[in-house]
Amino acid sequence: VTFATMLPVVLFTREPVRAVPSTVLSFRAALATSVANPHFVRYGAGLLGFRIATSLVLIGIPFVGPKLMGLSMGETQLVPAVIIVVAVLAFPVVQRLAARFGKARVFRWGGAGFVVFLPMMGFVDHLFLPPVAVGGILFVLSGFSVATLLVLPRALLADIVDEDASRTGLRREAIYTGMSGIFDKLGVALAAGIAGYLL
Repeated sequence: VTFATMLPVVLFTREPVRAVPSTVLSFRAALATSVANPHFVRYGAGLLGFRIATSLVLIGIPFVGPKLMGLSMGETQLVPAVIIVVAVLAFPVVQRLAARFGKARVFRWGGAGFVVFLPMMGFVDHLFLPPVAVGGILFVLSGFSVATLLVLPRALLADIVDEDASRTGLRREAIYTGMSGIFDKLGVALAAGIAGYLL
C-alpha cells in the first residue's frame, strides 16, 4: 500500500530548477544558522514540546488504560486507534482554522490542548465521572492536538524556509529540515526519559 501511494509522487512530481547558489555547511554552522532565525527557534521549541507530549501519550497509554481506566490489554490497544481516527477527522477542521487564523496560531492551540489534557490523564480515576468515560473524553479531545502536529509542522517549516530565502536569497531547506528532525528526535528521547522516571 505504501509503495502504491508513494509511486505517483516519485514518478510525477517535478521541482523547478532555481537559479540560487547552494551552500554546504558543517553541523555547527547549520545549527548556528538555524538558531539565528527567530522564527525557526519558536518553531523548534513548539515541535520539541509537541513531540514530547505525543510520545508521552503513547508511552502512557499501556499504564493509563489498565491501571487507571480499568481496561483490558486488548481494549487498551484500541486507544491509539481512537486518537488517530479523531485526528484524521479533525484534519479538515485544522485546515480551515489555519486558513482563517493562521498556521502558527492553530499550532499553538494544539499545544495548549496538550497542556490542558495531558496532566488530567493522571487523574482519570479521581474525577466525578467513571474513569473509562473521563479517559475516553480526554483521548478524543487530544485528537485535535495530534491533528495539528500531523498537519501543520511541515507547512510552518515551508513558510520559514520561504521567509529565509526572501531575506537571504538562499534556499536552505536542507538545513532547516535537518535541524527540525533533530528537534523531533530529541523530543522522543526526552519523552522516553521522562516516562522512565515517572513510571
